Amino acid sequence: MAQYRKGLVQEGAGKNQARDVNLYLFRAIYPGHAMIERPDDKATNPAAHNNWIRVRDRLREGRLWLEVRDLFGGVGAFLALPPQCVPDRHVVTKTSQNFRALATLP
Repeated sequence: MAQYRKGLVQEGAGKNQARDVNLYLFRAIYPGHAMIERPDDKATNPAAHNNWIRVRDRLREGRLWLEVRDLFGGVGAFLALPPQCVPDRHVVTKTSQNFRALATLP
């Protein structure tokens, strides 16, 4: 999903375009919320809000994994990250700046 989103958001896109793409993906995943314009509004529709948070979190995690892939030279980079040494939760909690720092270590 994060790879698909990356293809939809143009380089240097503003927050509005990125949010529109997120809303498009949200509606595709949860068609029952297709008419909701503001799924992040917890007071108006708590069920949509919870689903919005799920999609947002999965996109964030996917973006970090894509960054790992790109920084370490493609899909084969994941072979160098055995889960016993680098668990998924560790990668998901890293920031982009930390990944860049790791990639530049000698």
